[in-house]
Formats: sequence, C-alpha cells, structure tokens
Amino acid sequence: MRRVSAVLALVFLSSGLALQGQQTASSIQIGAGYNFEGLVYNGNASLISGYAVQLTPASSQYQAGSVFYSLPVNIQKFTTDFTFLQQGPIADGLTFTIQNTGPNALGGDGAGLGYVGIHHSVALKFDLYDNDGEGPESTGVYTAGNLPTVPAVDLTGTGINLHYGHEMDAHVTYDGAVLTLTLTDLDTPAVWSHSFPVDIPAAVFGNTAYVGFTASTGYGTAWQLIYGWSYFPAPTLYVPNYPAGLDAGSLALNGSAALDGADLVLTNGGQYEAGSAFFTTPISVGVNGFETLFSFQIPESAGDGFTFTIQNTGPDALGGDGAGLGYVGIHHSVALKFGLYDHDGGGSNSVGVYTAGNLPDTPDFDLTSSGINLHSGHTFNAYVTAGGSELSLVLYDTVTKTFFSKSFPLDASIPSIVFGDTAYIGFTGGTGAATSNPTIKTWAACTGNCPTLNIVDNIL
Repeated sequence: MRRVSAVLALVFLSSGLALQGQQTASSIQIGAGYNFEGLVYNGNASLISGYAVQLTPASSQYQAGSVFYSLPVNIQKFTTDFTFLQQGPIADGLTFTIQNTGPNALGGDGAGLGYVGIHHSVALKFDLYDNDGEGPESTGVYTAGNLPTVPAVDLTGTGINLHYGHEMDAHVTYDGAVLTLTLTDLDTPAVWSHSFPVDIPAAVFGNTAYVGFTASTGYGTAWQLIYGWSYFPAPTLYVPNYPAGLDAGSLALNGSAALDGADLVLTNGGQYEAGSAFFTTPISVGVNGFETLFSFQIPESAGDGFTFTIQNTGPDALGGDGAGLGYVGIHHSVALKFGLYDHDGGGSNSVGVYTAGNLPDTPDFDLTSSGINLHSGHTFNAYVTAGGSELSLVLYDTVTKTFFSKSFPLDASIPSIVFGDTAYIGFTGGTGAATSNPTIKTWAACTGNCPTLNIVDNIL
C-alpha cells in the first residue's frame, strides 16, 4: 500500500470515497496466460481462436484494423510490453497508439498504418515498407494522426529485421518526457533500443487516454498479430508533498498567511484578517480528480474558520475576512470550509462546501453530534477526494480517535465549476471580531493513478 507518511497516518472509511467521473483502468494484461476481455475491435481487426489479436488478415490488400482497450488509462508515465508477429511481411506495418478519440478509432490503410487521421494521439510504428524514404523497415513516433512515414529510424543494420517473420518483443517505457523502445527478436535474439522525446499528455490532450494497436496493408500485405500485452501506469507522485511540515519554496502566501517554522498559519490571532496559501503549480482536477491529505490544529478557535480551496483565479487569490473565511469573492472555485463561528444558524463547529466564491456560511453541517469538536485544540487529519461532481471528506481526531465522513454533491463537475482541467489548490482563512489561528501542519496531494486509500498503519 502506498502511503504519504506516518505523520499523515489515517484510518479511512472505505465506503463512498471512490473518485467520481470517467471510469478508467488501473492496468491492462491481455493474452500470455490472461484472457482477451476488454478489447474493442475495429475495421479488419479480430480475435483469432482466442490466442492472438489479428490486426490485418493474411494476403489481404488495402486493409486497416485497430484494437483499443475499452477504458482509458493513465498515460503520464507507464511501462508496456507486447509481443507481435508480422507473418509474410511485405507491407505496410503496425503501431502502438495512445489516443483520446475513443476506443473505436481507426485510421487509413496503406502508408497510414491504420493510424493516419486519428487526432489527439501518439503512435510508435513498426513499418515494413519504404513509402517516403523511411527505409524498408523502420520505427518512429508520430502525433496528431499525421502520416507515419518520416522522420523515421531505419532499422537496417541494427540486428532487428521485421521482414524475417519472427516474433518480436517490444518493451516500452515513458518517464513523462522520453519514450524508450527496446526491441528483442525472440528467435535470434537480437536486441536494439532507441529513445524518442515526446510530450504524450500534451499530444493526447489529457492525462488519460485509450491505448492499443493499429495496422494496415496496401498493395503489399502482411498478417499482423498481437500475442500478449501488458500496460502498467507508473505510480503518481504526491504533489504537493509536505509530510513533515510546509516550506515556502512552492507556496504563494497571501494576506495574513505565514509560516511559523514548518507550520502554515492562515490567520495569526488578529481581528479582521484574511489569509491564503496556494501551491504555485496547478494540478489536474479533471477525469479522475485528485486526493489530498492534510493535518491541522486550531489552538485558538473563537472565529471564523478556514477552507480547503480549489480555484483557477491564480496562486495569489485571496478573499474577504470575517464570515468570508478568506474565500468569498474567489471565482471559478470550490471550497470545503471548517467553520468556527455561527453566522447564520449553521453552528459554530461545522463543515460545508461552496462554489464560485459565494459566502461560505450556509448550508453547512453541524459537527457537534459526530463527536468532532474543531474547538478542542486537537490535531485533526483530513482526507479529501475531489472528482466528477462530488467532494468527499473523512475527518479524524488524532486524540479521541473519532471519525466523521460526508460526501458533498455539486451542481456540476469540478472542471466545469473551476473552468479547467487543472487548478490551484490550497487554504484560506478569515477572522472578524472573534479570532483564531488555524494551522496546517502537513499536506500532500495525489493526482492521476491514485488508488483509494483505505487503512494506513500506526493508528489502531
């Protein structure tokens, strides 16, 4: 199990915390001891007797086929392995393709390799024919559905010969900036590697996409098969990541917000203060949403409270004081409040979710019956999932071992509310005539391929 830090050790309630939004696959394993379920076949592609994916049939001219996994996967960083065979290999070739058109995407035949015309995409080709000076057998990376001919890397003289009709193993890794291919001829076995710089998320317009294969024939033919395939996204790092206290290097501190050693103090005990702190790099809030964990303490807690805020105004965003909690007036935003003062009947110990910079007073939920008391001076751990049109909170009192959990439905998806698939995340706080000093002690967030955390050690 992946954990941020023992400092953030929590026990999470597993029910109702799954990220909302588009469903994705965590990994793919096809063939080689696994079944071939979850694939979408297009054009001339089909399953052959349950043991291989046929992209183009033998001795058939001007064919195009594609097969994609039915669910998108995270493509920010990954490792994929597949075994392919090009029998009777005259023309034209196949590709491994990442794209955001959909699982039914299919491009043109001949030199198009079943890929040309598939927009929002990246393709790694294995080419059998010299259409435009690329050589009789070549590889290369192409984007945006462009014709996958040149520029290319000619494989002649590398020890890899796609015309032998041998089974080939392709091992592909992507580190977020460079795609590296290692080809192994399983019959000889010759080995060859090459790296291609490419920004895949930018090319496919997202951090998730559909992955699979395309192939084609022209006047020349080839029987092109995929025998086995695995795809594993790399674990996504926690960013921001402050497991042992915050630092100013990547935070924008606004208004009364300041660092007291390694603690972030939003309001420091004065009247009519407003403060905010945002991570200076926006994070992904689309598709799979994100998870965040933070611990906080409120040693002096008369009023008014603080928020965890998602917004697209910028890292310097700061709202009004008092009941505004440093949030009111920040447009294109979603805020989860921790309220300390009863302004409008919601109680002086409450939580609630608000959007568009509206006053974070009501509706809210009084925590008193839950056993959680924000005025206790205890350290609390908060686990928040934000995805689709819902935000969920698990709140844990580290002293009394008391839990509270609640999901807050939103009127629209978070990307729609904040006007983008990325946004700034952070905290705001405010005081009026009553004062407080809410302090954030640790903080981490995870986007993309984040497994929902259920139980982390060191509590029970």
